[in-house]
Amino acid sequence: MLSAAGCTIFLSVTNVITYEIAPCPLLWIIPLCIYLASFALTFRDKPLYPRWIAEKFPLVLGLSVLLFFFAQGRVLPISPLLIAFIVSLFALCMFCQYELYRSRPKGKEELTTFYLWVSFGGFAGSVFVTWLAPLLFTAPIEFLAGLFIIGLSLFIRQGELARPFRLAADRLHRRVLGCLAAAIRKIQCLRRDADSGQLRAYLPGAEQAYERTLRRPARHPDSRAFSEKYWSRDGEAIGSFRNYYGIYRINYRAPVLSLLNGTTLHGAQYFGNEKAKMNEPLTYYHRNTPVVRCSTAAYSTPAGSASSVWGSAR
Repeated sequence: MLSAAGCTIFLSVTNVITYEIAPCPLLWIIPLCIYLASFALTFRDKPLYPRWIAEKFPLVLGLSVLLFFFAQGRVLPISPLLIAFIVSLFALCMFCQYELYRSRPKGKEELTTFYLWVSFGGFAGSVFVTWLAPLLFTAPIEFLAGLFIIGLSLFIRQGELARPFRLAADRLHRRVLGCLAAAIRKIQCLRRDADSGQLRAYLPGAEQAYERTLRRPARHPDSRAFSEKYWSRDGEAIGSFRNYYGIYRINYRAPVLSLLNGTTLHGAQYFGNEKAKMNEPLTYYHRNTPVVRCSTAAYSTPAGSASSVWGSAR
């Protein structure tokens, strides 16, 4: 379970920072390096294991849960959020690998079976995040599943370890987590639109129109309500879909529908009371964008002067 949890956390953090924070090229290399470094630092004669991880691990688990909701609500800027996830990933992976190292058998004849189960656990965690999560969830909540597996494994092994863990956080830890949870809730409430009541009253009709357009029901309504409905910063989500390439959301902020892939806006359309503007091109193809101005000028200019049009537009 610890091996599966380590792979689940590693891959889910990769999904969170590339879907919800910043879809930057090669950003996935950072979680991979941290995961591999956790092996190199713990599976050795003298493990380099920071003591604060073991002493404050209940707080690390709680902060990791809250960090997920910070990412969903985009409460923090990109840089602090990335740093926080990297630190959380390092602490969680180091804990999992160190406990695996401590639980290894002493006899050499049992090491093959031990590493076989470690490999199987990593494979199971990878299959869950890579293949099952896109079919089950429309938000990267596999990160929370990985934290749950860690807590469950500690609960099961608590009586078996020579040094049992105290899973209950002390009073200071509970106060810190409680204050952060209250802050998240407050920020989420402040970010709701002033006309949220009118918007929610309009949403059922908008969703029905959208579903009729696609001719298929919305997928995973529970996970959608868990994440997008309450934590979307770009308006109320009326549709969310996920495949192996990313998470797609259709949000409504009067009077515009918008399509987002993670944090990237890929399209928008007037909707609702703005039916006369529904065919008005927006985002990439707005009439004032350079590509449209170039195309319009090229079509309205004789062929001989097309090069001058492109040069002036550039």
